Amino acid sequence: LHVIFFYLFGFCGIAHMIANIFCHAQSLYYINPYGRLSYYLKITFSSLYIISAPILVGAFILYWKQCITWAYDVFAICEYCGVFLNICFHGCAFFDIRYKVCFR
Repeated sequence: LHVIFFYLFGFCGIAHMIANIFCHAQSLYYINPYGRLSYYLKITFSSLYIISAPILVGAFILYWKQCITWAYDVFAICEYCGVFLNICFHGCAFFDIRYKVCFR
């Protein structure tokens, strides 16, 4: 059950990142001084996230089907990296709302 929900989380994360980057390119990209920085950070984090996905799946299959123990270590590292990259991607919201929201 954990595996199913984690892969669902990953696919939804990728879809959200792609949609967010597309929308950002049409609007917030042009706002100075952080529009371009946020855009390029989002591209970087989402690219790393997408690159790590096949490695994660491959490592899980090697561990699950072939019982290769080091593959679980690779899977766990990719899992933690994926969560970290997702957090970093959402952290770009700081640049998106900076100077647009008044915190009191």
